[in-house]
Amino acid sequence: MARSVDDCSGIALNHCPPAMDSLRVQAEAAKSRGLLLDAAAFLWVHDLIARAQKFILPDGGRLIHMDHSRVGRDVPMDLIRLPYPVTAIEYRQNAPGTVGPLAADSRRRIAVALDLEQAAPPWLARSVPRGGGIGVLSVFTVDGPPEIAAQAQAFAGGWRMVPGMVMIPYDQSGPPSRNLTPLLREAFVNARGHVPQQPIAGYGIVTVGILPSVTLELLRYHGHMDKVTAALIADIDDELGATVDLCVALNCDNIVAEDVLAPAALN
Repeated sequence: MARSVDDCSGIALNHCPPAMDSLRVQAEAAKSRGLLLDAAAFLWVHDLIARAQKFILPDGGRLIHMDHSRVGRDVPMDLIRLPYPVTAIEYRQNAPGTVGPLAADSRRRIAVALDLEQAAPPWLARSVPRGGGIGVLSVFTVDGPPEIAAQAQAFAGGWRMVPGMVMIPYDQSGPPSRNLTPLLREAFVNARGHVPQQPIAGYGIVTVGILPSVTLELLRYHGHMDKVTAALIADIDDELGATVDLCVALNCDNIVAEDVLAPAALN
């Protein structure tokens, strides 16, 4: 998806308060339907946003034009670390696109990023990668098509949450457990109509469903959990990119370089 970084006016976007109100409404709706695990997940994300350190990024959610496919290879994982246990990254995505199973344009975004060892709840403990990592969630508005946007606005203020979390393990030493590249390409085409030039490539990236009822619906629709995994990665790719960019920009001063002197015989 094309991104613009032309608008960095510094005007407060204030996405978090209406998103939190919407998550509370959705939690109550899930509870009334007997979906107690879904309700707990909505409230968990609500509480994450409430305690998060807030950042505002330029339009498109990008600070640097970095090739995200290099994460875990050429980009040191020491740079992909959050400065706080929980971070909420607000930005506008003005380029038309689609997000998730709603197939809806989304212009207001919140990337909710957390240090998994410090902020993951007990019910996710078994899913946390060994050695820890970063978890990224996507909370977004539904701004089109008009009929879908009107329905979303009437129900919960137009805000939605991708039903899973993508995790970037700090330990990238092992090979990917499976090759998701073909499924990722299919997922991007299904969600957006094309494959971005620089998606997160999936090096060690894993996902976990956090809304059980929706995850089961996705599994019924896709027919295989690997396809659900690829769909979640495609849905959260923009927020992954915003999180990686912020981490690299804030951590770049932490790089330690050693001077390697030439051998005496060459002087």
